[in-house]
Amino acid sequence: MARLLLIRHGRTEANAKGILAGRSNHPLDEVGTRDAKALASQLTDVEPDLVVTSPVTRARQTAAIITEGAGWTCPIRVNDAIAECDYGAWAGRSLSSLSSEPEWHTVVDNPPAAAFPGGETMTDMFLRTAKAARRIADEVRDGEAVVVSHGDPLRAIVADLVGLPHRLFQSLVISPASMTVLVRDGTTWRLQTLNWRPDKPLGAGSSAGRHLGGDTQ
Repeated sequence: MARLLLIRHGRTEANAKGILAGRSNHPLDEVGTRDAKALASQLTDVEPDLVVTSPVTRARQTAAIITEGAGWTCPIRVNDAIAECDYGAWAGRSLSSLSSEPEWHTVVDNPPAAAFPGGETMTDMFLRTAKAARRIADEVRDGEAVVVSHGDPLRAIVADLVGLPHRLFQSLVISPASMTVLVRDGTTWRLQTLNWRPDKPLGAGSSAGRHLGGDTQ
């Protein structure tokens, strides 16, 4: 039985300001660093076989903080296939300004049909991230792997593996410095935990902001 612990990077200044960071290398802010350390303190009993992180700075910082704070000795591997979505010309812009773009409604209401100008399609992002997650699970077999990535890639992984229609993936809430757990039993994936953070009770929900990139706080 393979288990994937999906962790979203901690908060950055771009998150706090409602900016779509994309693949730019915004570092964690003070809150993001604090939250990553808090999450690490709750994972000291976990013994993963592998930590895999997006190459983007905020994800790599989060992976390093959690690995050190939890006392893990497993390797940290950088994997380009779980990098943030390539938002092309949209990267670096505020979410409020993007909401006036004609393509915005497609991104929110029918993500599989969305294509970012100068970037990738949402379907391409779905395919590469889900494929990467399955490969990671195959590698650890009956073990456990930690995957540190970004809001949209992690939502895509969850939706694809548990069979949620891709057009609904924006309904999943994946907050900064949160953990989501997927378990594979045979060929069946099930969602064990969604969007858990140390500052809220296990199973407590949060408001679902249906916008690109997920929660900004």
